[in-house]
Order: sequence, then C-alpha cells, then structure tokens
Amino acid sequence: CGAKMEIKTYLKKGSTFSYYYCSKMQRQGNAYCDSGYVRVEKVDDIFLSELKKAKLNPESILLKKSASLPLDKKKLQKDLTAVNASIENLTSALMENTASTAASYIISKIEKLDVEKRNLETAIRKADLSAQTEKEEAENRLHVYQSICKLLDNFESMPYREKNELIKNTIKSCTFDGEHLSVTF
Repeated sequence: CGAKMEIKTYLKKGSTFSYYYCSKMQRQGNAYCDSGYVRVEKVDDIFLSELKKAKLNPESILLKKSASLPLDKKKLQKDLTAVNASIENLTSALMENTASTAASYIISKIEKLDVEKRNLETAIRKADLSAQTEKEEAENRLHVYQSICKLLDNFESMPYREKNELIKNTIKSCTFDGEHLSVTF
C-alpha cells in the first residue's frame, strides 16, 4: 500500500522473532493492506542481495532521470551563429535600402530570425542545464556506489546506528510486495 513498515519483536520459548508489518494494516485492518507480517531476516537478506548486485554492477544503479532529451549544443551554437549572421546581413541591407519597398520584407525577415535567435538561446541554456544535471547525476551515482561499498565492506563491524544512517542517506525507497524487493537510490 506504500505505507511505512515497522518492526514488531516477539519472544517465544527463549527465541526472539522480528517481523516487518504495515502500520496502516495494523490500524485499519487487512481490508486496507494485506501485506501481513514478514520476517525481518527475509527482507534484510533480499535487501543486502540487492546491494551486492549494485556493488558488482555499478551501472545498474539507476537514479531518477530527467525527462528532457539531450540537446546538441554545438549544433545549436552553429545555428545561432548562422542566424546572427543572417540578421547582420539583413540589417546591413536594410540600412542601404531604407526607402525601398523591400524594406518591409527585410524587417519581417529580421523579426522572424529574432524569434528563432531567442529560441536557440533558450535551447542552449537548456542544453547547459541538461549537461549540468547529467554531471550531478553521475556524481550522485558515484556517491551511492561508494556508500553501498562502505556499507557492505564494513557491515559486520559497523554499529547499527551508523548502518541505519548510511542506508537512510543512500536509499530513497525500498518497496517489498511479499516476494520482490524494489530499491530506489
């Protein structure tokens, strides 16, 4: 159902058992969420397995991508240079033919080129932003990978609080449907 899972621990015949359960299911019943109780060890083992897969294959660490398509900044700049040259040429022609009937056509063409110029400048800014976003995503992916490696390499010796903090800072969400675990970084 997307609600946060909590842990319940039971002591039975000298043994301790811990289960994840849906807090909303606990309050609102199985009609709201039928996730039931899942052994902590089962989910934790699957979770660590997912982290190990990510460590072995860093390219599998997918972050939320931006929706924009990559823009060819060099082509945009080349087009902008051509538009600027056309505007300059038409402006020169207009200055030489101010009394001509062609002046209105030249002005109209300059206005169209000016709109194209503004669109190209906007596209270039978007290309710059896209490149910056791509760079930040690569840095984030590297940071996530390093955090996963740190966690797995030091798992046995790391205090619980440090593990928990590292996981909170690295994992955006972790969804378990009873069989499959989906981890988002």
